[in-house]
Amino acid sequence: MELINEKALDGEGVSREVYSAFWELFLQQCEGEDERVPRLRPDYSEKEWQAVGRVWIKGYMDHNIIPIRLSPAFILSCCQGVSSVDEELLMMSFLRYLSVTERESVEKVLEGNLEEIDEEDLLDLFSRMGSHCLPSKDKIRAAIVVMAHKALLQEPKFIIDCFHSSIHNAVPRLLTKESIMELYENKRPTNRKVAQMIKPSNESLNPQEQAALTYLLRLCGLSRRPVAHTCGAVLELPCTYSSYPDFRAELDSVLSGDCFTMDIL
Repeated sequence: MELINEKALDGEGVSREVYSAFWELFLQQCEGEDERVPRLRPDYSEKEWQAVGRVWIKGYMDHNIIPIRLSPAFILSCCQGVSSVDEELLMMSFLRYLSVTERESVEKVLEGNLEEIDEEDLLDLFSRMGSHCLPSKDKIRAAIVVMAHKALLQEPKFIIDCFHSSIHNAVPRLLTKESIMELYENKRPTNRKVAQMIKPSNESLNPQEQAALTYLLRLCGLSRRPVAHTCGAVLELPCTYSSYPDFRAELDSVLSGDCFTMDIL
């Protein structure tokens, strides 16, 4: 998409939306869970992968945008080569690359608390990664490190090289693990960061407007909702309501909104 002399009223919002939409679609085609890495595609040659790398650096340089679900271990290797990724960053990214169940099994292995039921999940992971048996306990950590290196760095090596040709030295400050991790940490959203970004358009607010802004900043996203534990007949309720009408309105909205979620099956 070509953007020339953008005249949006929302402060470059159109081009920011273009980058966001691009990465949302791109990440759907990547491997991993909380963090993802690209996988080779039959319709992408060196030219296309280099273009994706240029999109990454252009979005960052234009609007300070980066897709934080793209593994920082992968991005650091694109900036400074595979050898720049140490074991600490590799394992941190690999755990976030795995599903929740796989992550719990690997964490227990690394802590030395593997149980028999976890061995089955771990064997499934090893099988998915190309190995059909578990190594001995004294070698299992090293095997997991090799597995992480294979999944995050070896398999996408061609893509890493293509990205490298586009973004290497484009931003001099992104040359170390520390600078990459600082960038990612600054970009990860939190309630506090979002609240700090909310500013009234008018500096002088009347009491009603100030009250509405205060109520907005007190919201805690999805954490302000009733949570029912059917196994123990327990109902958890937030304690941040300012009045009974607020409580009644939100609870009525939840009960009539057809948005119930089961997180344990």
